[in-house]
Amino acid sequence: MCPLDYEPVPIEVVVKNSLLNKNPVTYSTEVVHGWILLGAMRKLMDVNENFKFSYTEDPNYGPFLDSVNGLAGKEEERTYWELLVKTPDGTIIRPNVGTSNLENQYKYSVNMKHLNI
Repeated sequence: MCPLDYEPVPIEVVVKNSLLNKNPVTYSTEVVHGWILLGAMRKLMDVNENFKFSYTEDPNYGPFLDSVNGLAGKEEERTYWELLVKTPDGTIIRPNVGTSNLENQYKYSVNMKHLNI
């Protein structure tokens, strides 16, 4: 439980599907500074009936994003959901969904992609 004197931090998650060329959809809410990204995504799911996601927990590597809004990555098609963060200076980073703390002014996006090996 978070202390009540913490200021809310706005968060936006943009869901993109690069494979189907659909328009990106942005989902917004507020969380307490320092929340982990997985917790913020759970809150987005609680406050927005159109945002859904599922994940699996690997004992060695932590959580993996399986599906977003009903669309799952498929091993046979070599597709997966990629989680990216754009920092205020424009740098793109790949956070750890289970342990990365949220930062104000960061832009979070979830993108369906093909695995390139």
